[in-house]
Amino acid sequence: MAGIGFEIKKIYDKNSITNKLTGFLYTSFVSVGPTVVSILMLLFVREVTKFYDVAYMDRETLNSAILYAFVFALIFSSGITMVLSRYLSDSIYTGKLKAVFSSLLGVVSFTMLTSGLAGLLFYYLSPLAFTFKLLSYILFIELSIIYIFMVYISAIKDYKKVSIAFVVGLIITIVSALVMIHYLDIQVVYALLVAIDIGFLINIIMILRTIEAVFSSKEKRYFEFVSYIVKMPDLFLINLLYTLGLFAHNFIFWFFSDYQLIVGETYISAPVYDMATFYSVLTILPAMVFFVLKVETSFYVKYKAFLMAVVNGGSLNDLKKSRGNMSFLIKEEMSFIMELQLLISVMLVVILTQLVFPYFGMSVIITELFTYLAFGYYAAFMAFLLTTVLLYFNAQKEALIIQAVFLISNLGFTSLSIVLGENFHGLGMTASGTLSLLVALVAFTHVTKNIDYMIFSQQPLVNTDNRLLVDRVMSKLYDKEKKDA
Repeated sequence: MAGIGFEIKKIYDKNSITNKLTGFLYTSFVSVGPTVVSILMLLFVREVTKFYDVAYMDRETLNSAILYAFVFALIFSSGITMVLSRYLSDSIYTGKLKAVFSSLLGVVSFTMLTSGLAGLLFYYLSPLAFTFKLLSYILFIELSIIYIFMVYISAIKDYKKVSIAFVVGLIITIVSALVMIHYLDIQVVYALLVAIDIGFLINIIMILRTIEAVFSSKEKRYFEFVSYIVKMPDLFLINLLYTLGLFAHNFIFWFFSDYQLIVGETYISAPVYDMATFYSVLTILPAMVFFVLKVETSFYVKYKAFLMAVVNGGSLNDLKKSRGNMSFLIKEEMSFIMELQLLISVMLVVILTQLVFPYFGMSVIITELFTYLAFGYYAAFMAFLLTTVLLYFNAQKEALIIQAVFLISNLGFTSLSIVLGENFHGLGMTASGTLSLLVALVAFTHVTKNIDYMIFSQQPLVNTDNRLLVDRVMSKLYDKEKKDA
């Protein structure tokens, strides 16, 4: 994200209202643009199935296929993406740019193997029509690849092309779906699935070409990133636990609540609860923009200045000054984000529950669930933003504890809410999000008070060659390939 921050900072450094507005819009589109485009795609699918009066069970089967593709593609790719982000950062910092694109090919192969096998097993056991399963499986694989691509997008600076890729994909999805329905007389459900697959395929092709243009190389270090999984398992677990925590309450309601719906003897979901979750997630999108805008620009500058003072042998006064500036700024920026997002969340809850939901005929159950879940997601996402800041100081253990608390408490509180009855539904996520936020605040306070220890005392005193076996094996394989070439 620092790469995005630098680009935005260039715009903000030009002191004019136009540049400030441009910077804000640019930040918004880069940070949440792909998410918004995907949401628009889902809303398009929903409206088309309603317009053509698709049978309820067919509609729910399609919605479930899309839901499962998005959720489980994110889960299967979540752990590797954070590790991959660290690998890319180190590769770029050390000047190993030739290894970047080859690692993309390697990690996509790795993802295809893990996610692909899981998807094959899932659909092999399903009694759904083969064509439907094939199209749904393709969507799952495409999304898994795109989630990986998003890490590489943060390492390049041609964000306009990436944003355009998602917009083009959305337009092609809409156009191709309408053409297949109106002119080719293809069944609505299949036309929509094919169109979505085509749209995301266009995304993949356009983004891949953009990444290749920046990091093109014939170097064959395809699986060098694997050593980072072994060396930094905490990073893998942090993002995996957070992602599982985001959906843990949904899984509990899928299997153990009265909202459960089973379609096609394949998909288990809770449409009422899932719909409330969907709208709740939308309320935290502004925080993503604010984090990139405030923390990834101004804070990163102070953070880098402090580290440069350390590395370049700055005086004690220089270290104290730069540390103080950095510590003060990150506390100020995070307080601003938390307060502003809380205000926005409250406003959105009031507006949606009092004006929007009644107008569109939303049920009372969805409205009540949304209210609880919106604040649950607020707390959980604020905890994750604090976790991200902790990782700037390599506080991986603290970050892991926060996300472990989030997942475990979410499973426990949500299960308890089902036992207690309908009046408590949704409060499990609220309670677990709040608990994880409190733990994150304690960890954040501790780390910012002990920055000197985090920077100096946690580093090895002696530089030794203690590479893991996987590093040595890959180095030998790479050296052999160079000799053979």
